[in-house]
Amino acid sequence: MAIRRVLQEVQTVRKRAQALSASVEIMLASHDVPAARSAAEELKVIAGKLDAPFLRAASAQALGAVALAAGNVDASIGSLREALSEWQELDAPYPLAQVRTLIGLAYRKLGDEDGARLEFDAAQEAFERLGAAPDAAR
Repeated sequence: MAIRRVLQEVQTVRKRAQALSASVEIMLASHDVPAARSAAEELKVIAGKLDAPFLRAASAQALGAVALAAGNVDASIGSLREALSEWQELDAPYPLAQVRTLIGLAYRKLGDEDGARLEFDAAQEAFERLGAAPDAAR
C-alpha cells in the first residue's frame, strides 16, 4: 500500500502527522483496524509533544474513528466530541462535518436514531455549503 511507503519516507514531524492522519482514513477504509490504531496512537504522541490545536483535533478524530471501527462506541464518542470541540474552535467546517458524520454513526450504533439524524443533517448541510457533493451524498 502506498501510504506505508509514504510513512517510511517522511522526515519532518509536520509531514509525518499529515501522513498518519491520512493513513488512519485509508486503513479504516481497507478494514485494517490494527494499522489504523497504530497510526492514530502515533499521531496522538506527536499531538501531545507539539500541543498544536490542529493536531489535537486530528488526533482526537483519528482515535474516535478507530474506536468506532473497533466497536468501542462509548470511547469513540468521547474522542469524537473532543475533536468536534477542537474543530469548532479552529473554525474548520470540513473536518467538523466529518466528525459529525462519525458521531452520527456512533449514535446509530447505540440505537439513537434521533441523535444520529441530527448529526447527519448538520454534516450534510455543511458539506453542501462547502460544495463537497460526494460527502453530502454519503
